[in-house]
Amino acid sequence: MSTSAAPALCLALLLVAAAAQAQDEKTLYPGFDERYGIASGADLGSLLDRPSLVSMKSRRYWDAEAGEWRLEGRGEAQGLYDLDFAQLRAVLDDPASATLYSPRVLAARIEEREGQRLVMYQKVGLGFLGLKLGYSFRAEQVRDDLGPGEVGYRIRLLESLDGSFFELYSSWYARQVLIDGRPLVYIRYYSRPGIRRPGLGMDLIIGKVTPPELRSSIDRVAAEAKRRAESARKGL
Repeated sequence: MSTSAAPALCLALLLVAAAAQAQDEKTLYPGFDERYGIASGADLGSLLDRPSLVSMKSRRYWDAEAGEWRLEGRGEAQGLYDLDFAQLRAVLDDPASATLYSPRVLAARIEEREGQRLVMYQKVGLGFLGLKLGYSFRAEQVRDDLGPGEVGYRIRLLESLDGSFFELYSSWYARQVLIDGRPLVYIRYYSRPGIRRPGLGMDLIIGKVTPPELRSSIDRVAAEAKRRAESARKGL
């Protein structure tokens, strides 16, 4: 290869990589920000009962228009589990039940439900090194039945009741897969919170706390799906 061709090839590779990233982050629904599909480069065989971080980034910045400091975070995790797909979907269809299996959800209720759309209230809390954070909000959740054994849930902020959020998006994606002849369920969880007037050092806290919380969120949902399946089996 000539030296003159090398820069052109490098540029082409960068453009391909950028296009792949853009495709991975493309949202199909206006007003939402969801991550559906199996994450690029996922090694499914290594994920069984061992959720891993897909990506995590955050930034603290001054918003001149709002006249305040803001903190934006984006993170996602993925996992693979041996569980009943229908029970997993039942868990995700019922976000109010998160108070039963997630210590971070302090209160929750469904205020509206019509078809595959619902409006929920949640109060979430987090403690780290003596610092306690709590947020109350209303959000919209929509279920997308993407195909046989494949479902997505997209969530967006409707109202930050305590004024803490300037934005909040998240999504769940689940798909039945066959690994070495074994039927399993792939789960992907994405979270994009935007916090107004973050306290000093909160960006460092987010960086420390978020990765394990993303993985734990998937584990908790999977565990609840397994618990429900076991209860159904026992007729409870």
